[in-house]
Amino acid sequence: LARQLVQNDQPLGVLNRRVSRAQGWSGRAVLRDHKAIIDAIEAGNADAAERHMRAHIERTRAFQQRSAGQ
Repeated sequence: LARQLVQNDQPLGVLNRRVSRAQGWSGRAVLRDHKAIIDAIEAGNADAAERHMRAHIERTRAFQQRSAGQ
C-alpha cells in the first residue's frame, strides 16, 4: 500500500501544483500530509496514519468549503 501511495503521489503533486497556482491551495502542504501518512504506514503505526489522514481530510474539506464560498 505504501509503495502504491508513493507512486500515486507524483501525479498528485502535478495536480496539486496546478491547483495551488489556480486557487491558493498549498500543494507543498498536501505533499507533506501525504508523506506523513505514508511514513506512518511504513512504520506500522496505524494510529499515527489515521491521525494524519483525518487531519489531511479536515484541511481538504476546509479548503473546499472556502473555495465554494468564493
